[in-house]
Amino acid sequence: MIFCPSKALLWVIVLWQNIGNAQVLPTDLKWESGADFPQIADHQAQKGGTINSFLLNFPITFRHVGPDSNGSFRSVILDNDLSLIESHPNTEQLIPILATHWAYGKNGRSMSFKLDPNARWSDGKPVTGGDFEYILDFYRSKHLVAPWYNEYYTNQVESIKSQIDKDGTTIVTVTLPKAKPDLWMHCNMVPIPKHF
Repeated sequence: MIFCPSKALLWVIVLWQNIGNAQVLPTDLKWESGADFPQIADHQAQKGGTINSFLLNFPITFRHVGPDSNGSFRSVILDNDLSLIESHPNTEQLIPILATHWAYGKNGRSMSFKLDPNARWSDGKPVTGGDFEYILDFYRSKHLVAPWYNEYYTNQVESIKSQIDKDGTTIVTVTLPKAKPDLWMHCNMVPIPKHF
């Protein structure tokens, strides 16, 4: 085994930065799971099948933000972008999508989400906390030609941080600059595949 002092020092720096940047979750969070939500469809309905639809025009781009992204195909793309939680269409109670649990911060401007460990991208790679942190890099980028997204994610979202708790669960915390009454709508994020 060859010992390299510069590599050892690098590891110490990396560990020190991770310890210094470690986010401490409040211990008094009240986790919700929406586990008691009623089934959305009739329980006797046959599962599966095919739906046929149409597009108003040929897709100009597959981007969901930026130039030429606001055509009729955008709804097809957005319908396949899953968020952390959603509102049940009948009861309006929150239900899990990419998160298994969620909790409101006592400050009235943050929410934490336990990421479903089974969440996967279409290429089979797991959805990670880094995919949520990457949201701000992506939407705040000067290279993204989408002024509304640049402004919103710069001024309306303070931070998105992830950490792994003692049970190995990834927790994503979204913090806004100020408290909002409909907090879940503003903290409910759709990840962006950082690896892609």
